[in-house]
Amino acid sequence: MSPDAQKVLIYATWRGSLLVFDEPDFPEIELQVPGGTIEPGESPEGAARREFFEETGLTLPDTATQFATRDFRYGKGDREICHRRHYFHVALEGEQRQT
Repeated sequence: MSPDAQKVLIYATWRGSLLVFDEPDFPEIELQVPGGTIEPGESPEGAARREFFEETGLTLPDTATQFATRDFRYGKGDREICHRRHYFHVALEGEQRQT
């Protein structure tokens, strides 16, 4: 099945913690990691860099690595939707702002 959309998710860790946030526009989703939709002509790595910066204000370090790609399927009405998800990890270093 060809994906309806391609997504990136970035798991950023720092000193044993995972970077998560809440999204006021989607209160039904409690916590999430940075990520979003890959734009036409954009690579998964390029989308990960863009989304990470847009959602955190941080530049994604060059040490970020893609560790998996999986298809996520779900029903919407009588239609099956497929999102291809590209997963990245990066270990953040140095001092980071905690909120």
